[in-house]
Amino acid sequence: MRVTLSMIVKDEEDHLPASLSAVADLVDEIVIVDTGSTDRSREIAQRFGARVYDFPWCDHFSAARNETLRHATGDWIFWMGADDRIDEVNRNKLRTLFRGLQDELAVYMMKCWCPPDAANPAPVLLDHARLFRRHPAVRWKYRVHEQVAASVVALGGRVYPTDIVIVHAGYQAVAEQEAKMERNLRLLLQDVEEYPEDLDVLYYLAVTCQCLRRPAESVRHCCRGIALGRYQELRTRQLYILLTLGHYQLGQRAEALAAAAEGLRHYPDDDELLFQYAVVLRELGRPTEAEAVFWHLLRTPPAGPPLFGNEGLRGYRARHELAQLYLQQHRDAEAEALWRATLQEQPHYVPAWQGLGELSIKLGRFDVLEAIVQRLESSGMGRVEAALLRALAHLTRGELTAAEALLVPLLAAVPQAVKPRLVLARLRLRQGQYDQAEQLLREVLALDPSQPEALAEWSGLRRPAVPGTMTATEPLGSQA
Repeated sequence: MRVTLSMIVKDEEDHLPASLSAVADLVDEIVIVDTGSTDRSREIAQRFGARVYDFPWCDHFSAARNETLRHATGDWIFWMGADDRIDEVNRNKLRTLFRGLQDELAVYMMKCWCPPDAANPAPVLLDHARLFRRHPAVRWKYRVHEQVAASVVALGGRVYPTDIVIVHAGYQAVAEQEAKMERNLRLLLQDVEEYPEDLDVLYYLAVTCQCLRRPAESVRHCCRGIALGRYQELRTRQLYILLTLGHYQLGQRAEALAAAAEGLRHYPDDDELLFQYAVVLRELGRPTEAEAVFWHLLRTPPAGPPLFGNEGLRGYRARHELAQLYLQQHRDAEAEALWRATLQEQPHYVPAWQGLGELSIKLGRFDVLEAIVQRLESSGMGRVEAALLRALAHLTRGELTAAEALLVPLLAAVPQAVKPRLVLARLRLRQGQYDQAEQLLREVLALDPSQPEALAEWSGLRRPAVPGTMTATEPLGSQA
C-alpha cells in the first residue's frame, strides 16, 4: 500500500523543514496545495520531493484539502500541518503502521498533543483522523474544522485507534490566534446556514465563541444543539460541558451548576462535567460538596479519555483546585501538600507554582517564594506569574511603590490578564485611591464576571452618603 502525505500551506518557510523532515522518508509521495504563499514555501517543499499545486484561497479548508486528494495517487492519505512535529519514537510507530496497511476502507485516529502556552496552562491531547484510505467518495466536509472520518464511516469503513502522538507546535502569537478565531467564526456562521441542525457545526461555534470571550453566544449555540434532542454521545456531552462553562463565565453560577448537573444525569462519569461541577460548588460556597467531588475525581479511574483532551482532570488539575479550596478554608498544610503533589505529577503546571507562591507569601516564607519565582522566570512560560508574585510580596510587606513599579508595566504588557488588574486594585485601595480601585474591579468583572476574588474585593467597597466619594473596608485576601 502506497502512502501520500497531504498538506495545505501558506507562507510556512520557517516551519516546513521541521514537519517534512520527520516524515518525508516514510511516505511514497508528498502532495502540497499552496493557497497563496509569497515566501519560499514552494521551494522548500520541492526540496523534499513534494509536488506543489496552486489553489486560490476561497475561505474553505475542505475545498483545499479535497484539492490535495485530487492530485494524490497513494492508496492511503496521511495529512499534516506545517506546525506539526513527530519525534523519533512516533516516527517508528508510523513506519510500522504504514508497512502493515491493508486494502480496506478505514481511518486511523492519532493523538494530537498541544503543549501548554500563555493562553492554556495545561496541555491538551486530542484525537485526530490522520490516516485514511483514498476513495472517490471520501471527501473532507465543512469550511473550517474540516472532518473526513464521517465520510469514511458513512461508506462502511472502520475506525482504528492508535497511540501515535503528533505534537502541534502552536507557534502563533496571541494576536494571531485571535485573528484566526475571528476568521473561524465567520466561516462557521456560513456553515451553520448550510447545515442548520448539524451538531458538529454548533459545537465548533460554541467552542469558538468561548475562545473569543463571547460566552452568551456560546450558551445560545449550546442550547440550540442540545434542544435538537439528538443524543449523540460525543457532541452532546461536549455541548453540556461548554454550556456549563458559558454560564460560569457569565457569572451565572446557579445556571452553571444546573447545566453540569443535567449533563451528569446523562453522563455521570464525565471528567469535565464532574470537574466543573466541583469548581462551581466551591464558588457557590458549598465547600463540603465540592471537596467530595474533587476527591471522587482523584480516587476513581476515568471511564475514558476526556472529550476536550484536557489532561489531569482526575490528577494534578483536580489537586490544584482542591488546594485552592483548602487555602480558602485556611487549611494551609493540606493545601501545600496538594500543590507539591500536583507539581510532582506535572512539574510545569504554572498555576500550581503560583498557588504555592501565594501560600508562601501568606505564611511569610519569602525564601521559598524567591525559589518559586526564579523557577517560573526560568521556565519561560511563567514570567507574568513571577512578576505578579513579586508584586504581591511587596504589597504584603507594605512596599507599595515597589509593587506599583511591577504592576503597572505588567498590566500594560498583558492587558487582558485578570490577576494583575485585581492586585493593582488592591494596591489602589491601600493607597486610598478608591475610584481607581473601583474602576479596576469593574474591568476585572467585565473580563470575568465570576472571578471570585474580584467579587470579594467588590463586596469590600461601599459608598458613603456623600455622592461622588468612596470608602472601603479591608479587602478580603489582602494578605496575599
